[in-house]
Amino acid sequence: MKGEQTLFLIAFFLGSLKLVDYYKQILDTRDVSDLSISYTVLGIISSIIWLFFSMERGANIVAAGTSLIIALEMYILYILLEREIKFNSLETKKINDEEENQIN
Repeated sequence: MKGEQTLFLIAFFLGSLKLVDYYKQILDTRDVSDLSISYTVLGIISSIIWLFFSMERGANIVAAGTSLIIALEMYILYILLEREIKFNSLETKKINDEEENQIN
């Protein structure tokens, strides 16, 4: 059983190293152009499932790391929704301006 837990922790930390670089780039640039809202929500759901799984197994360090990942994914979702709201408001303004120009 100890070998399984060690392998589990090693796999988690190796995966986390990749994610740290990825999230650092997003936090620095706020560039989320390659992400979608549905992809991010799916990531949050899978991270929550992973959190419950790791808490059940007693891996508290992994649960703490997964909680951090959920927080980062929620921030990315916030950036995506903020961008979507701005884009929709610009589109609405553009349509209204075009309709106004057609009337005049």
